[in-house]
Amino acid sequence: MAFRDAGAISVDALSGDDHDAFRASIEKHRQRPNRVKLAVLPDRLGQLQVQVARVLRDAGVANASAIALAGIGVMHVGLDCLDGPLLARLRDMAESASGTCVTEAAPDALRTPELAWGRTRDDFRIMERIRDEFDPSRTINPGRFVGGL
Repeated sequence: MAFRDAGAISVDALSGDDHDAFRASIEKHRQRPNRVKLAVLPDRLGQLQVQVARVLRDAGVANASAIALAGIGVMHVGLDCLDGPLLARLRDMAESASGTCVTEAAPDALRTPELAWGRTRDDFRIMERIRDEFDPSRTINPGRFVGGL
């Protein structure tokens, strides 16, 4: 099985009450007032999980939830409180692993395009040209994507 080959400790297929409990935990996570989504290559997710746990512990975050999707390298982290320095540490961690960090829910002060989507990358100019071609007046979701696109 590919997951075991990639280092998974266990692989379980959920059904019945187990499946319902898992879905309930996801829904509870989605109710957290602050959420970030970290994405890296799947083989880097385990290392990212360890780093996130360390950063949260060092920041004094006692009550956080996390859902990791091993097959696609995505980790959703839910927090009761989130500030700029903690968000920057999480983003730096993801970017150092060639990944991304997107703010899914946060206080208004952290909802600027750069804080929500992260720094623009080298391919931003290409995205800008595509946007200019298909939406020159920028009427579709203005400012709601990376770099304020």
